[in-house]
Amino acid sequence: MRESTDVKISQLTPESRNVNLVVKVLERSEAREFYSQRSRRHLRVCNITVGDESGIIKMTLWNEQVNDFHVGDIVKITNAYTVLFKGHMKLQIGKNGNYKTISREITKVNLSNDMSEATYQE
Repeated sequence: MRESTDVKISQLTPESRNVNLVVKVLERSEAREFYSQRSRRHLRVCNITVGDESGIIKMTLWNEQVNDFHVGDIVKITNAYTVLFKGHMKLQIGKNGNYKTISREITKVNLSNDMSEATYQE
């Protein structure tokens, strides 16, 4: 497996893989449940917005991750990657990824640099 790299949100690209970030959870949608025909099981999904000093990005949480992220939390994420959803970049934590709430402060978040706002070719 490729070694992971520490990055800020503004450094993310649609090809980002194995990246580590420290982010603040800014917003959170209601979690929803659905049945996946493909995996033949019930899944939970929730969208959040996270940010750091360099920018913000939307992130999708799945299953047990849904309960672990709360608005205001500072979270260290390791081995994350980006995906394009309808042409917009989102951050994901895959099966090799990890996360934990930490006691560091992020006092200023750059809300004007929304990395999920740009449109990319899929």
